[in-house]
Amino acid sequence: MQNKGKRYFRNDTKNDEIVNMQLECGFFYYYQKQTDGSYNLIRQKFGSEKTVTLVEKCTLTDYPVVYANRLYYTDLKNSTVYAKELNMNSMQTKNMLHTSNADSSSTVGIGYGYQYVFLFGSPTANSAVQYRGSCIYTSASTDNIIKFSKGKWSY
Repeated sequence: MQNKGKRYFRNDTKNDEIVNMQLECGFFYYYQKQTDGSYNLIRQKFGSEKTVTLVEKCTLTDYPVVYANRLYYTDLKNSTVYAKELNMNSMQTKNMLHTSNADSSSTVGIGYGYQYVFLFGSPTANSAVQYRGSCIYTSASTDNIIKFSKGKWSY
């Protein structure tokens, strides 16, 4: 699209059709609203019209995180928020962390640092903020989750 000497990558969206767009290594990652109100997590190469749907029917739309051909995102299922990892080579997913007693008002988001995946936020609008982490090599077993409380991280 071109407008008065400006060139736009894509048309403006309305009604939250596209939310939480990230640019990483020449690819956009974003959530695109579907007709049923859910969102699909999409990858689109900068400068290309072609898109790839990586995850369908997302219930939460925090910013996706990409590292080493892995996509990290959150998902809400049966009152539990999961930190999920999608291997974009094999398209296999795994649960990295979770926090329970959550609902659609959750502000829990995913973070990534070095070899750790984190979940930060409130599972519901009226709940306390939680901080959890796990190493990408040990995944989400209960024994390998670190929690932040009283000013420090602990197992």
